[in-house]
Amino acid sequence: MMTSRTEPAEKKTTCATDRVAFVGVPVDHLSQPDNFNLEQFEYQVTQPDTESAARMLLFMLTQLDCH
Repeated sequence: MMTSRTEPAEKKTTCATDRVAFVGVPVDHLSQPDNFNLEQFEYQVTQPDTESAARMLLFMLTQLDCH
């Protein structure tokens, strides 16, 4: 059985050992649904953030060039 990385702190503060992981799945249950595509999920979550950060960085660099 795997344990949570925060289990020592949880035992200290709440005295609970049957806590669940931060993702909301019990610590000893790591299975995923059959149709779960992690690569596609990560791309959908991070692509807009990456593009937004790139635009912000480009804007900041052009502002620095002008001064």
